[in-house]
Amino acid sequence: MKKIFSVIILLLVLSLSGIAKNKWKKIPVSTNVIKIIGGESANDFWLLDTANSIIHYNDLSDEIYTISEISNTANIKSIRPFYFNNNKVFVCIIDNNWMTHIASIENGIVRKYDYTNNGPLQYIEFINGYYYAFGDFGTIVKLMNGKWSNVESPIDETFNTVISDGNDKLYLNVRNNGVWSFDGDSFIHFNIPNKDNKLNYSIKLFNNNIYVLNYQGQVFRLQNDSFIYYSDHDNSIFNLEDYLNSNEVGVYDSNRQLISIPLYINPSLFKVLKDNSVLILNKNGDVYHNYSVEYNFFRNYASTKGVEGVKYSSPKFIGGARSNIKNTSIVLYDISANNRADILIFDGFTFVDKYLFTNTDNGMFINNTEEFGLNNFSIDGIVFSAIDLNQDYKPELITTFSNKRNQLSILQISNNVFSLNSTIDIPENYLTENAVFNNYTDIDKDGDIDIVSSFGYSTKGSGGVVVFHNNGYGDFSEADTSLSSMLRGWNVSTLVSDFNNDGLNDILLCKNWGHNIILFQKEKNKWEEYKLDEYDTNIYTQRKFGNIAFDYDNDGDLDIFSSVYNTSISVFENNGEGKFTNITKKIGFDTLVKKGNYYINSADFNNDGFEDIILVSTNKSNNIYLLLNDSLGHFKNHSKEMGIPNASTCLISTADIDNDGDIDIYGLNENYNKLWINNLDNSNYIKIKLKGVKSNSVGLGAKVWLYESGHIDNANFLKGYQQLGSKEFGLRSQSELMLHFGLDASRKYDIKVQFYGGELKNILNVSAGQTIIVEENIGLLAFYYSIDNTLYQLLNNRVFIIYFVIISIGLLALFLSIYYGNKLFDWNVRLTSIIISLDIILFISLLLALNDVDSIYRYIIPLGSAVLGSLGPLSVFIWIDRFNSLQSSDEVDYELFNALRNFSHGEWAASNLNSLQLLFENLSLEDINDQDYVLPFNNRKTNFLELTKPLIEDIISLSSKLEVSKDSSESINVELDIITKCLKKDINNSTLDNKDQIAKSIIKLRENIRLLRKLIFRNHSCSPFKVYKNISENIEQLTKEANVKLVFKTFMNEKEMALMDAASLANIIDNCVNNSLKAMNEVSNKVLTIKLINDDLRYFVSISDNGCGVHDQDIIFDNGYSTNASTGFGLYYAKDTLSKYGARIYVKNSEPWVLTTFIIELQKNNNR
Repeated sequence: MKKIFSVIILLLVLSLSGIAKNKWKKIPVSTNVIKIIGGESANDFWLLDTANSIIHYNDLSDEIYTISEISNTANIKSIRPFYFNNNKVFVCIIDNNWMTHIASIENGIVRKYDYTNNGPLQYIEFINGYYYAFGDFGTIVKLMNGKWSNVESPIDETFNTVISDGNDKLYLNVRNNGVWSFDGDSFIHFNIPNKDNKLNYSIKLFNNNIYVLNYQGQVFRLQNDSFIYYSDHDNSIFNLEDYLNSNEVGVYDSNRQLISIPLYINPSLFKVLKDNSVLILNKNGDVYHNYSVEYNFFRNYASTKGVEGVKYSSPKFIGGARSNIKNTSIVLYDISANNRADILIFDGFTFVDKYLFTNTDNGMFINNTEEFGLNNFSIDGIVFSAIDLNQDYKPELITTFSNKRNQLSILQISNNVFSLNSTIDIPENYLTENAVFNNYTDIDKDGDIDIVSSFGYSTKGSGGVVVFHNNGYGDFSEADTSLSSMLRGWNVSTLVSDFNNDGLNDILLCKNWGHNIILFQKEKNKWEEYKLDEYDTNIYTQRKFGNIAFDYDNDGDLDIFSSVYNTSISVFENNGEGKFTNITKKIGFDTLVKKGNYYINSADFNNDGFEDIILVSTNKSNNIYLLLNDSLGHFKNHSKEMGIPNASTCLISTADIDNDGDIDIYGLNENYNKLWINNLDNSNYIKIKLKGVKSNSVGLGAKVWLYESGHIDNANFLKGYQQLGSKEFGLRSQSELMLHFGLDASRKYDIKVQFYGGELKNILNVSAGQTIIVEENIGLLAFYYSIDNTLYQLLNNRVFIIYFVIISIGLLALFLSIYYGNKLFDWNVRLTSIIISLDIILFISLLLALNDVDSIYRYIIPLGSAVLGSLGPLSVFIWIDRFNSLQSSDEVDYELFNALRNFSHGEWAASNLNSLQLLFENLSLEDINDQDYVLPFNNRKTNFLELTKPLIEDIISLSSKLEVSKDSSESINVELDIITKCLKKDINNSTLDNKDQIAKSIIKLRENIRLLRKLIFRNHSCSPFKVYKNISENIEQLTKEANVKLVFKTFMNEKEMALMDAASLANIIDNCVNNSLKAMNEVSNKVLTIKLINDDLRYFVSISDNGCGVHDQDIIFDNGYSTNASTGFGLYYAKDTLSKYGARIYVKNSEPWVLTTFIIELQKNNNR
């Protein structure tokens, strides 16, 4: 029932869409046109140019009739041409004396009539076999027997409008005299209601009916020779055009079908031709004609095909942005090796869900997450990619684990099960909680895929790009950081492609608050820097969300589309040699979508041969845009009509999911995920799957050119160009590694493929509607290039090696597993029996199955399985135990820090111990019975037992769990026990006898707490001086680029420590500096002053600028508050983080354009 309802709604929406789907093509005309006269079709029409010449455009040629051919009059004020059926044109020539001369053009013959009218003639119409001309002051003339003569008329006013009903009458809208009809013989005046006797009307022929609009906006329809009230003002009848949105205007054809015209054409005039097509004249004198298209649309089949995933609650939003999107990824890749794109996702909204939906031959999907072994891994989704790294034509998964973010983990598939193959250590000074982005390319051109990782700021470094070189067999060398010196900063992503067409891949770096940079590769390890947005300060000072590159204008080079927070999308056009021009405004992208944060993907969604764009917002609103390339260098938003709703989609990837030749979309969505299937279903495509041998197996980096057949290498016939890898790897998403070209199915094509290793392949005379597999090498040559890799894979198969090594210790492994399982984890009899039974059953089954195999493997495989079956459960238990221990240690450490901070900074606990110490040190016999002494003693005793003692017990418990400073913890426990026993008794002579011991216990207790506090505080402290020095290079670079004078003063040294972790303090200072730079945008003499101050009780970081100031000091630290379209999270984060350490941030003073000072106040760590 739900599906039926969806179909009904879809059909209803489509039926209500009244806009004809058209594209526009420029018509080459030889003169400067000022008016479209009329015509039969886009191949047969008439124009008027600036020289008052009449042009007949017929079958792609121009026939020009000059004014001297048309008129004998030299002094011409204006001419008014009128088009009639069968290519007959009348021309009214008005001279400088307002006299009108008439000529006609028919079948190529010009006829000048011997007639002059004393005044302008405005209209010519045809009725009942005769032509009539209408002019000022009621003039009507008739063409009969080749001569024009006056017609007697009761009308003495000027005609506003003259229209024919298509049969035998003309309807005349006369200024200040109402509406008349004329049949060639008689006139009839209509009485139409109109208040205030204002007899000015509008008159229209619509659907073979005559309508009149009066001054009050009432519509009347002609019925039985009189006008009857029809309705109030109806735009669909009387409007010639409608503004559809900020990017297009609509005009009505003769059937009142609304046709959209993009405003970038700059339309000034339009004319509906006899075949109902439309001609447009723009302000530059260019002529365009429309041609209808039946746009495809998308429908969500996620539920039908079983790929919705589970429903989850709405994610948290911070300042309008999704806070957990960085843990979300989508990969579309043929994991199951059936030539269909499977769906692999990590759902960051719940932080736990991961799915592998395998695409079956019948188009349905199966959730094979468990079967492929993915549930065995705690994947955190920060990095998630699939590609063949070891040249075995099977994908490896590259990811990070939630407990090992300092490593890239590579999962290898064997027998449709993933297992951990290897890990790659990330250098310590690049570790960051911000997501690392991986791109994959053969950067050293040695025939295998390397990993290029980009990093943002970390606690020990300032970002950079690290290359992990592949040794050819899927093993990676130590990190190559040679590029980082050029690419420091808050890096977002890298894109590796050939931007200057020199055959070498270059690196495009997307960077927050910095220039997008291209490193052009000149030769091996030689790079030249190019700042993509060097002259656009509005772009480089913003956050960014990645780049893609594709040939949007089919000129044979890669253009760049960059997602920028402040301007949404910036577009850089490539001149073919790696020089780029920002054409964002030129092609209308600055107003096409709302400003915001967008992830960007591209594909040819309508198979018209031009790459389109889909944008997905990281904000909760303005969510998704599908922008179609109109082939004229502009994009139009077709999201609604193509069935992509404004759903809460956070991430998408693209692929031909159903293998029908058009591009489909998978979206990770709030609530259930979406699978939008494209209904295009035509043959207007060619898909190309690359199979590399000498170069990498997937053909990454290969270039493909598509030409009309017979015109290979002729740029005039280029129909498409792509380089694999320039747009497939997006932030958190990976689209199918299959090249897809939309095209005209009626033609044939030549395909040119150049693999990155240099091999060139030409495939000629290819028909549309098919998938082409292009192999780099075949036969003996392919064997030659792949034999070493095949041998390496066999000799380095870990399962094979393990089987061979553990054959002699299989039973011992089982014994050790059971022994230590019982000893360490208290395995019960049932679990032990299951492990032994399964291991033995599997061992015996394999022995029987391989009994007839005449090979040593008949023993190796069963014994190996027994060993793995034995040690596996124990290893899992050990791994889980260690993982949980690591997690709890971090939590306990933080709790102990807070407990010690509360003890030392709460004052009441220390004061309570001090007062007790003084009481015991000065206790005398007289005091025992003195109520002035006993009463305060009892109060202090109560405070100790109810408040101080529980706090100290928490400190003892937490320190014991951490197993730190055992001597101090044990001493604290002993002294606390002594003090507690004494205080639980009433004050008496015994108290007097033990007073010295109790006073000493209090002193020891405080000293051991101090020692423990010193040890723990060391891990939660930093030197503000060192923190600033670590980030100073970046601050100096930012101020230099913004033309800001930086003044730094310090009254601290590196030995002075504050209670604050270094990473948080660095982030807070960096955020304040960036806020100051933004505040000084409009200041000419910009000064930024940073001071580190050591006060008696606190440390202070002072950040001052001469910018626009702070107007709302009470609310600037609220979550989401912003004055410049940012997230508004930075100052809220600073305030919240500082408060956890007993610190704060506030505005000391703010005088706009003079001085504004932010103060970061930190507690001293005096326990070093």
